[in-house]
Amino acid sequence: DIVPVDGDYPMDGAAETTLTVKNGEATLTIRDGQTVTIKEIPVGTAYTVEERAAEEVMIARDILVAEAEGKRIHLCHVSTRGGVQLVREAKARGVRVTAETTPHYIGATDEWVIGYDSRCRVNPPLREEEDRLACIEGLCDGTIDVIATDHAPHSVEEKARGLQGSLFGITGLETAFAVLYTKLVLGGVLTTGKLIDLLGTNPRRRFGIPTCGEDYAVFELASPYTVDPTRFASMGKSTPFAGWTVKGRCVATVTGGKTVWQEFTTEN
Repeated sequence: DIVPVDGDYPMDGAAETTLTVKNGEATLTIRDGQTVTIKEIPVGTAYTVEERAAEEVMIARDILVAEAEGKRIHLCHVSTRGGVQLVREAKARGVRVTAETTPHYIGATDEWVIGYDSRCRVNPPLREEEDRLACIEGLCDGTIDVIATDHAPHSVEEKARGLQGSLFGITGLETAFAVLYTKLVLGGVLTTGKLIDLLGTNPRRRFGIPTCGEDYAVFELASPYTVDPTRFASMGKSTPFAGWTVKGRCVATVTGGKTVWQEFTTEN
């Protein structure tokens, strides 16, 4: 899991792809000599797989493979400023790349892990504030196309083993819209329409999922409420957003024209 700074490293699973690290810069070379340079590696140190360079090298490699083969690629869970920039540059070159981020990379940072709160154990890990802001910028300028909930409904036992022993992930579905609406829309960053595009319209378009007018969710936007995991419909109750005061409560889910879930009822 440790890569020394200077040297050449063949990338597992990527034919004719080499990572060269020298003097604090990482250069990824693929096949016909296409290269991409990442300038985020501290000179004279090592970095682990959980550092941002690990994510960015994989993003760079996969973009270059897609570009070389003329294929489409969708990148999940982009969380670093360097990763956002790599996607931005690839789009400018005409690479058919789309990307997503998640609510916890928009609403939380690595400071939340202080105290070893296992609810904050996600993969990739929570990043620094500058990474969070870069992801928001990517949403605003179209670099990042989609926000995915990254819903991981682990049991209480699975998330009660400490920061190192607990499973990765949070229960993201039930807080996604409210956290994003509060942070981005009420924060004056995005419009409600743009947020709906990122959560619904864009992923449908990207993956060819047909739109059905009888499938929708109903949200109450005016009244604040406190995130209470004990009220989640999901069996997973682990969320770092517990106790947050937000707006954008989901009050009903409709599928095929039938209300299949409704707030404040025992008939769900």
